[in-house]
Amino acid sequence: MIATGASLGETLAALVGVIEADIAGTRASVLLLDEEGRRLRHIVAPALPEALRRLIDGFEIGPAAASCGTAAYRGESVIVEDTETDPLWSPYREVARAHELRACWSTPIFDRNRAVLGTFAIYLRVPGRPAQRHLHTIKMATHTAAIAITRDREIRTLRDSERSIRGILEGMMIGFVALDHDWRFTYVNAKAAEILGREAASLVGRKYLEVFPEAEGSPFELAYRKVMAERVTMHTEYYFPPWDRWFEQRVDPTLDGFSIFFQDTTERRLQLQKIEHLARVYAVLSGINALMVRECDRESLFREACRIAVEQGGFRMAWIGIVDPNVIKIVPVASAGIEAQHLAGLKELFSSDMGTVLSNTMVAQAIKEKKAIVSNDVQNDPKILLLKKYTDPGVRSLAVLPLIVADETIGVLTLYASQIEFFEEEGLKLLTELAGDISFAIDHIAKQAQLDYLAYYDVLTGLANRSLFLERVAQYLRSAASGSYKVAVALIDLERFKNINDSLGRAAGDALLKQVAEWLTCSLGDANLTARVGADHFAVVIPVVEKEGSVVALLHKQIESLLNHPLQLSDGVFRIAFKCGIALYPDDGTDAEALLRNSETALRKAKVTGDRYLLYTKAMTASVADKLTLENQLRRAIENEEFVLHYQPKINIGSGKLVSAEALIRWNDPLTGLVPPGCFIPVLEETGLIYEVGRWALHKAIEDYLRWRATNLPAVRIAVNVSPLQLRHRDFVNEIGQVIGINTHAAAGLELEITESLIMEDVMHSIVSLKAIRAMGVSIAIDDFGTGFSSLSYLSRLPVDTLKIDRSFVLDMTLSQEGLALVSTIITLAHALKLKVVAEGVETEEQLRLLRILNCNEMQGFLFSKPLPSDSFETRFLASPLAG
Repeated sequence: MIATGASLGETLAALVGVIEADIAGTRASVLLLDEEGRRLRHIVAPALPEALRRLIDGFEIGPAAASCGTAAYRGESVIVEDTETDPLWSPYREVARAHELRACWSTPIFDRNRAVLGTFAIYLRVPGRPAQRHLHTIKMATHTAAIAITRDREIRTLRDSERSIRGILEGMMIGFVALDHDWRFTYVNAKAAEILGREAASLVGRKYLEVFPEAEGSPFELAYRKVMAERVTMHTEYYFPPWDRWFEQRVDPTLDGFSIFFQDTTERRLQLQKIEHLARVYAVLSGINALMVRECDRESLFREACRIAVEQGGFRMAWIGIVDPNVIKIVPVASAGIEAQHLAGLKELFSSDMGTVLSNTMVAQAIKEKKAIVSNDVQNDPKILLLKKYTDPGVRSLAVLPLIVADETIGVLTLYASQIEFFEEEGLKLLTELAGDISFAIDHIAKQAQLDYLAYYDVLTGLANRSLFLERVAQYLRSAASGSYKVAVALIDLERFKNINDSLGRAAGDALLKQVAEWLTCSLGDANLTARVGADHFAVVIPVVEKEGSVVALLHKQIESLLNHPLQLSDGVFRIAFKCGIALYPDDGTDAEALLRNSETALRKAKVTGDRYLLYTKAMTASVADKLTLENQLRRAIENEEFVLHYQPKINIGSGKLVSAEALIRWNDPLTGLVPPGCFIPVLEETGLIYEVGRWALHKAIEDYLRWRATNLPAVRIAVNVSPLQLRHRDFVNEIGQVIGINTHAAAGLELEITESLIMEDVMHSIVSLKAIRAMGVSIAIDDFGTGFSSLSYLSRLPVDTLKIDRSFVLDMTLSQEGLALVSTIITLAHALKLKVVAEGVETEEQLRLLRILNCNEMQGFLFSKPLPSDSFETRFLASPLAG
């Protein structure tokens, strides 16, 4: 069109027509910048109301000027999916509503020097964003518009412009023809020739009704006559009986006659029913995937999955059956949409011999073959047994989907539809995926239960572990706070246990611990009152202490007879002594941690004094004056820059290469030398100084990382620990942004290590903060994983990259099968969530060997290197072949 001398307006109108025809339900326009480059002027907008064109004409561009003004100002495409919510349209929402503008995609038009000429705008009446095919068409149309505009301004060659237009028309996925005033074909693109079943050359020059006499009097002819007479655009879709096909078309008047964009929509019509079916399956898939995050027990999962299949997916009936391994039969456990008599028929069927996995039913076949079994015409299918007893007469199609965990079929999901031939190939793939998701959820719930048990209970004795005990004590403290009584926490140490363990062996030691645990549970009358909190330490809580002086008497009454209780070990009878430290609420602490800690202090004192029972006193701990002195020293240390970072390498277990390092803070006291963190970190946290020191550590780590890069050393990522006060601080996210803002490479060199327990204190706040930090390019690691009792539903939502296995688990891994199982479970879980796993505290070759077998990704610990000063770390690792 450009090559034939068409005006700029006609050329752009054709391009607008291309877009509006190719992208259903759209209106398009082309706006050009004025000479000053400040305002947009309408050139072409045939489908826009005149009132809207007047409003847009002269629109000033800017950084937030709706879609077109912003695209022209920024020089980049602006895709607004919904004008109701996008801030760019905030000042113009009333205009958008008045003219049904719910989405607007605007693309800048550039000249050959990348100067903005104007914009190509596409408006939709519904929210949405362009598909890839549409983007390609828009890109081609925008490019052609630029050619046309530049030609108008610079008198570009007509041949290049004509080739560009024809390229778009020939490459379009819809047909395009142009006819003159006498209805002779003047142009036919390749797609039009394909749809019409004629050679393009055989049509050009011939009249429409001469070629297609069967169209005379049809809605198509009437539409063309109206366009020619009234010079209006028409968008129609008609059925053409002579060809038994549907056609959608857009007819536009032109100077020479009229043009038609059209496509055969017969297949689309036939696909509508298929799309409706798939939409129902998608609804079920989406609903059940959301359900997997919420539900944490199998019964609820099964019940809700069936309900969603019926209510959201529109299936007539659904039920789930589980294979009972004891009788090798299928047991229906959940259903929806099944009337009582049909459910009774199901249960009757599967309680009979036909209910075994060895029968020839569809259910048994799905279990044995581990694949979906379908009947798309159940009323006439001989595979359907006893149909009238357990199936609604309205059922026409049936699918049995196996639920497979660890390559074993553990049950089936059975779906019923009211339409014949409902379960076609594409929908069945989605349903198979759905069954896989349910299977994953079943496995996930089982592993969650196993992990929960390992996290809260001592595997050897079955008693609560330290964490669960503290939770239970906290509950008792809340009750005591509203009453007039006290709560006692006692810590019991078994004397000479190590001697027994060393002389008789570990099996005898384990047997002793089990017998003591059983005796304590029996003596106290409630397993919730005791716990194993250490190798040979048991904790006891007395929920109600009326008088302080009675607590020793109460404990003596409950546990003194343990001294005379015979313990059977290695064909011998033993008796064991103990020491007991006691702390009282609220005198010796107002929280569970403090009470247990102070009872431990009392126990240590009892070992020195020889007392069997000893109550805690404040004199047993360091004085407040000592703590104040240390606080003042730490404040001076901050002022004098006495803190330093030591780096401990993290090694890839598979390659043995250095992959990153953890920054560990040390205090270089001028008087005493290096002070380990355990001696001053608690005081920093208690006084709030940790925020300032933590900020220094972040800056220092980034400084070292950038220095390594600048000196061409292998710049490995540095992990920095985050304290509770830092994460809770309202400016923490901004602080991270400032730290990494000094250099574009800084984010790549930083990883934040945050303890699991800290994250779980306020998990929703943690998720928001960590997402913001991770969006900056900073990696996130969960430290001490396994000690914080995080829910797997939350874990799957946490924006983290790495799990660090707590050193206590690494130690236990070589001491017991239970410890090894726990580490294996954590690694499997992390890999399932696509997370990297780092084991810390690796000190022996045996630990490393087991971690390698378990496919742990990385390790750190004294086996490889202790934390080193920066210069030693650089010399030993960054300048050596280990740096990978």
